[in-house]
Amino acid sequence: MKKIFTLFVFSLLVTFTFSQNKNSTGGTNYYDAAGLVGQVLPALSAPTGNALVFVDESHSNDGVVSSLTNNGYAVTVASDWYDFNLKIANGQFQLAVAFAQNYSAVSDGLSTTGLKNFIDNGGSVMFATWTAFDASVVTIMEAAFTGNNNLSTVTITDAALANGLTNPFSLSNPGWGIYSMGLSAIGGGEVVAVFENGDAAMVRGNNGHTMMIGYLSDAPNNSTEVRESIIANIVTAANVTVPISYWWIILAFVVIAGSVVFTKRKVIFG
Repeated sequence: MKKIFTLFVFSLLVTFTFSQNKNSTGGTNYYDAAGLVGQVLPALSAPTGNALVFVDESHSNDGVVSSLTNNGYAVTVASDWYDFNLKIANGQFQLAVAFAQNYSAVSDGLSTTGLKNFIDNGGSVMFATWTAFDASVVTIMEAAFTGNNNLSTVTITDAALANGLTNPFSLSNPGWGIYSMGLSAIGGGEVVAVFENGDAAMVRGNNGHTMMIGYLSDAPNNSTEVRESIIANIVTAANVTVPISYWWIILAFVVIAGSVVFTKRKVIFG
């Protein structure tokens, strides 16, 4: 019995040690403080699609929600990973942004099967994490960890992704134990940004439908505007594409068919 209790306590200590990223300087979670958790926010420009967001913690405004709403996305903020799993499976969303910044996403409930199904069915995903506990998700994104952490300079190598940005841009630690993790591309993954040591900082995968980001959302330049611009470029210029709705395909077919019929009628009765 004593041995079982000792193993239980050891397991709790290991889980606590390796699943929490925030250091002693960490402050209030921006998403809680701003009242964004569980909210649905309308698009602020011409409609682009529906985006699902879950960032477990951010020390300041990371620009994710504001960038998406400014670029035409109606944004739903999940309340936790289990809520994220339920919502991503309902067919309503074209884009998912999932950042595990204080805890492991997998250990905290993210369904890797659900995420892969979403991508396989045409959904687009942005993902970032600080921990190797989430390596299974990183693999789905066609990337892998190199083991190098807390790198601080990002140079974008893809011209569309770099559009309008200061390049390279710097990262700073807002209060994490680990705020960036070096990446490499695997499978069909493509490196589109690098750290100062040559490790990948961003890997685009799954035929342009995923972007694995090697740093946490509140790390770039301590500037919301920079963070918004990076997110905007990823979804608008970096080929993280939003699939066309089947209804639009059907509508286009009806319009084309109607045009053909109208043309033939003009010939016959003209």
